[in-house]
Amino acid sequence: MELITVETQPTADRNVAKIQARMANFTFAGPHRGIQMYVEYLNPNDIIMDAAWVSIDGTDWQNWPCGLSEAEDHEYIGNILLEKLGLTKRLKAPYFIQYPNSQSVVEGTDTMFFGIAKGNPEIFDYKWYKDQTLIPDVTGNVYQISGVNNSNTGVYTLSVSNSQGEISGSAYLYCIPLSAPTIKIQPVNTEIVSGRFGQLYVVGDGVPTPSYQWSKEGVAISGQIAASLYFNNAQDSDAGLYSVALSNSQGRVVSSGAYISIINAPSGAVFEALPTGV
Repeated sequence: MELITVETQPTADRNVAKIQARMANFTFAGPHRGIQMYVEYLNPNDIIMDAAWVSIDGTDWQNWPCGLSEAEDHEYIGNILLEKLGLTKRLKAPYFIQYPNSQSVVEGTDTMFFGIAKGNPEIFDYKWYKDQTLIPDVTGNVYQISGVNNSNTGVYTLSVSNSQGEISGSAYLYCIPLSAPTIKIQPVNTEIVSGRFGQLYVVGDGVPTPSYQWSKEGVAISGQIAASLYFNNAQDSDAGLYSVALSNSQGRVVSSGAYISIINAPSGAVFEALPTGV
């Protein structure tokens, strides 16, 4: 077992700032079944002042929950050590182990902000603010927003306090507005050597991200639903006029037509084989 360290609250008669413990012995059977810990007392300058042996047995051993993480095991042991040694955890103002994160969210979708704080005592008062205005009736470390719209854009702040102090963390929410598809780069007429590779492509935009459907001579091509249309072994039958439609919940736009011409290789031309998978 690794070294377990627990910060403790110094008092007037016990200037113990920390204990560190390691397993010294393990007993599998008998009335003293359990583990024995060797515990060192440290002062605020990290100087060892004293040491003690502490047994975790009896009901403490029998009631040890199964399936804990290593951190949870350490916390379980640490709490028992503090109780048996007559010590308490150090009092601490809240501190974040995870701050609220800024985010950009598509209009109409749901999102949430959250933060995770530690401290002692772990009796926290949570308050959420938007642009420094208190959000009423939100009392936990999570703030949920349904159907985000432009009015939700702003700075969200989580304030966490206990008897020892207060901390706050802020994050920004930006609403990405919905927009119909637009085409930034149109497909262009292309010549492809017979038996070789070629492609058409379009560059589009829109929120949510548009879907694609390529057509030849106005007839949709089954399975061709990407931004690029590939010809891996171009044949005369591939010649024709192609276009692509971009669609999302906000609308539909069709590209201009691009003509594929199939040409014969120049006399004496030598082509390298295409890479595998192209």
